[in-house]
Amino acid sequence: MISERRSAAEGRLLLDGLLLSKIEQLPDIVVEIKYLPGGLVDWERRVREGSWQLQAALDRYARPSIGWLIIVTARALDARRKERVEKGFVETGEGVRLSIVTPDELGQLGLPG
Repeated sequence: MISERRSAAEGRLLLDGLLLSKIEQLPDIVVEIKYLPGGLVDWERRVREGSWQLQAALDRYARPSIGWLIIVTARALDARRKERVEKGFVETGEGVRLSIVTPDELGQLGLPG
């Protein structure tokens, strides 16, 4: 669900996506999506920003959940640049996942495991 608003303990919560689990014992998935266009100079900042926004949403979301940061790049990253993006991802604890994909790879994107 894109731009899903869900009630949080202290009001409304704006999310890029929210996957609700039908099985009570499994967590919901809170999704933050960042797009990195080809000409973007400060893409490391965008990744950090996405990490912070995801953690803020997880902190406010009242149900058991995991976080999923999806970085969509204009074109495939070489190994060196992908490593830099992964380093820019601030892992704030267990239950937070990162996926880096191009627009063409979005169709093959699977749920984080």
